[in-house]
Amino acid sequence: MKSGGRKSARSLQKRANVYDLQVGERLSLLRRARGLSQGDLGQQLGVTFQQVQKYERGTNRVSAGRLYEIALLLGVRIDYFFQQASATSRSATEPAIGDSADELLAQFAKIKDEKVRARVLQLIGALASGTK
Repeated sequence: MKSGGRKSARSLQKRANVYDLQVGERLSLLRRARGLSQGDLGQQLGVTFQQVQKYERGTNRVSAGRLYEIALLLGVRIDYFFQQASATSRSATEPAIGDSADELLAQFAKIKDEKVRARVLQLIGALASGTK
């Protein structure tokens, strides 16, 4: 038995922490925005859809190497996974947009024409500057 009531490094590694959950949440958001199923992403990574599901839930930690592969595959920088993702993790001064932002991002990702994307961004910008 260990003295001082300290937990072993192994037992500390088993529990998902806030960063594991955040990485999983961002992975799920990005995967859906790209129109990929868990199976599609898993196939591209060489893992099962269950493994992708565990990554997204924070049940299994994503290794640094795997996170790098995912970032390359999905076309983002690794720091994307560490940006605040959910309305619950936002500060009180930020608007809670949650599912609406996820849906907007998913729909926006479906627009293939760059000119149309630019016009949509202009429209959103105009709408946003008109609200206070």
